[in-house]
Amino acid sequence: MSLRRPISWGPTPARSARAWFAAAVAGLVPLLVAVLLSTWSATTAWACSCVEEDLNHQVTRADAIFRGVVERVRVPTGNQMAGNVLTVRPTQVWKGEARGRLEVIDGYGQGGGACGQDFAVGADVLFMVQRTGEGWQGGLCSGTGSHSASRASDITELLGAGTEISITPLPPLPATEDHTPAYWYASGAFVVLCLAVAIWIRRRRRS
Repeated sequence: MSLRRPISWGPTPARSARAWFAAAVAGLVPLLVAVLLSTWSATTAWACSCVEEDLNHQVTRADAIFRGVVERVRVPTGNQMAGNVLTVRPTQVWKGEARGRLEVIDGYGQGGGACGQDFAVGADVLFMVQRTGEGWQGGLCSGTGSHSASRASDITELLGAGTEISITPLPPLPATEDHTPAYWYASGAFVVLCLAVAIWIRRRRRS
């Protein structure tokens, strides 16, 4: 006497749960990627928008123009869009009273985060900055950028050779903390988790 298998009228609860979970993961991953891309695009668009100016206008608008070495970088901990505060040791001055060690906000806008260039300790930079209260501020739009012989030569043609400055370097500081926003770590972990679950479900279906 042969035994017939019971007729299956639909997926089992376990298979239904796995299918539902796989569909949820498949829907969440593209959504999360879209959110991250839109956030990155918005930040990039907000980060820097300059009116193009020639060197003559930048020189006229700057309160100080000098070459300097970045000795310390203070990264803001509260507002992630705020500009880094650079401690700078000038080595050559073409314009302005940049005679001692200076603090320069790297960027513009509220908090200084727009058009900053994230200079590292030891960077040789040609600063074109404006006075802001007790400090200085500059960025891509003001003409600030990594030092180059051609750029320095163009400024020398307009303003003369400038004055060389000699200041004792500051002692090095320990490595700065990582101030990457926590939500980037959380988003990355979530993406990895979703991909791992999706791979696990795919292998279960094949087995």
